[in-house]
Amino acid sequence: MNTTINARSSASFDAHDLKDHIRRSGRTYIVQGQWHCALSDHPKPNSLDVWIRKNGDPKNTDTTQADNDVIKQLVGTKLFSEGKFKCPDSGRMLKGIEIVS
Repeated sequence: MNTTINARSSASFDAHDLKDHIRRSGRTYIVQGQWHCALSDHPKPNSLDVWIRKNGDPKNTDTTQADNDVIKQLVGTKLFSEGKFKCPDSGRMLKGIEIVS
């Protein structure tokens, strides 16, 4: 099974790397957090959008990366499921993905 995910720009990453990152965070999920702003102004630093910007294509750190297609690709790996989760930054319930046990 292919676990390479292609984000909006030329950024790509392996879903297993994201899974490891989520586990290191102490959570079982990560919120989508797509936001149209510069990385330095991003209001959700613990989001998938920020993680991709920091771990993807270094030329596109100020471009939204975690769009709905990325979520669909991640769920398609069978490593994650989609749902609503409490954002660690805002406290609001937001769209995200959770590690499948």
